[in-house]
Amino acid sequence: MRSRRSRGVEAARKHMVSWRVEGMRKFDYMFLKDAVPGRFVGVCERIVAMKTKEWYHKQSNDGTFSALREKVGFESVESSHAIDGITATEARIRGLLDGDMPESKDEKMIAGYYDAFNLITIQHEKLTFSEELFRNLHRMIFHDVIPPEAGMYKTEDIYIFGMDPDSAEGDNRVRLNPIAAEDIPTALAQMIQAYNTAIRDEEIPEIMLIPCVVLDFLRIQPFAEGNERISRLLTIFLLQKAGLDVGSYISIEKMIEKRKEDYYAALEKSSDAWTEGDNDYNPFISFMLQIFERAYHELDDHFVENTRKKVSKQERIESILMNTYVPMSKSEIMERLPDVSVRTVEVTLKRLLDEDKIMKVGSFRDARYKKKG
Repeated sequence: MRSRRSRGVEAARKHMVSWRVEGMRKFDYMFLKDAVPGRFVGVCERIVAMKTKEWYHKQSNDGTFSALREKVGFESVESSHAIDGITATEARIRGLLDGDMPESKDEKMIAGYYDAFNLITIQHEKLTFSEELFRNLHRMIFHDVIPPEAGMYKTEDIYIFGMDPDSAEGDNRVRLNPIAAEDIPTALAQMIQAYNTAIRDEEIPEIMLIPCVVLDFLRIQPFAEGNERISRLLTIFLLQKAGLDVGSYISIEKMIEKRKEDYYAALEKSSDAWTEGDNDYNPFISFMLQIFERAYHELDDHFVENTRKKVSKQERIESILMNTYVPMSKSEIMERLPDVSVRTVEVTLKRLLDEDKIMKVGSFRDARYKKKG
């Protein structure tokens, strides 16, 4: 008697064979020119406006951006691996990022991901969206883990299983049925060509193109391991290419991790009927646009608008406390203002307490501060 798993594999193989007989799935993003939902246009316009605002912030807050740049690497490494179920202590991750020798498979992947993250955020202008980039990112993550396979496409078909909710017998179903391994190079080449065609069309919002390409990469599943982590790196890279460098200062991976269930739900909705070319990209576009917009809002939260003069660090601390109703600890204030020292925070808090502008809640390590009244 065939196992439930084998029945799922057999069904997937039959579907893959029929698809290959009919021909390769076509990649075409020109649909983004037509009937784009109005809500997407609104989000894109707000993101562009916040990008302009970021430029003005950079003119007078270089220290803040430098501090955020140092912070984002850790958060991106930690969250991207946490999404995939790979964890390590904060101290150990920081040690690996500072050059400690990785020991386990997980630690080697963490160190490799950090190198790949730095590559796409620092050298993105020299890189192109290409198979060479995909393979290089995979090689950087896995070169100490699976040396013969690092940077190499998978050679065997791999199916991702889940329980079939419609089966009375509790059969496994193929949750993700990527294209045949032998078709991977052709599919990637066509996807890249479709991307290059789309970015040359001024009527296509480049920011909306990014989720479509990332979804297709995930459905192709070119590597035996690490496709999701590489897709998140590609997301940041494509944002950079679109002139949106928020991923260099705010962790896109961390924002996805916070909404992991929504992330996978959107992926699944947009993957339905993908093989036939009848899938709806809108759920995943919608989710990712929300992530991009929230990232810019979070970046903006690190600054205080003042068009007349540069705002001092003490004034920035005071502004945060005056504009929040939730008591904040010293560490939370420093997280919002990473370029401000603990000494400056302590001096400012003492002054505001003396001036009776804020009140202290709790004591010692548990102390928090809030606006009085």
